[in-house]
Amino acid sequence: SNWKAYVDFVSNIVIEGFVSSIAVSLQTLCEILDPLIIAKHEMLPLFDVKVELDEQEIKFDPPFSSPPNSGNPSLRGTIDGWLKDFFATVTCMQRLDTPSGDYLNEIREHFQMQC
Repeated sequence: SNWKAYVDFVSNIVIEGFVSSIAVSLQTLCEILDPLIIAKHEMLPLFDVKVELDEQEIKFDPPFSSPPNSGNPSLRGTIDGWLKDFFATVTCMQRLDTPSGDYLNEIREHFQMQC
């Protein structure tokens, strides 16, 4: 029917908007973490990591990663949290073509195809 075609058309616009929003967020994150861009634009680094030499061990503060569910902050955990938040924006809007659900599966499929 014409209505279903219209809803599909609008749903595709919504998906394209979410894809664009997430892509811009990912690109911006890459840029603010890129040492060449930081130096070129004389930006302050986003993270300050301290390196400590402890006898025969090198320690980073904050650590690059920490054991799962340890509750300790790490660079990987922080960035993973940001990535999850980028994709979580999709769950804020209910699907137009069904009474429940969101567009997360379509967005995941799109970005998996890009990798």
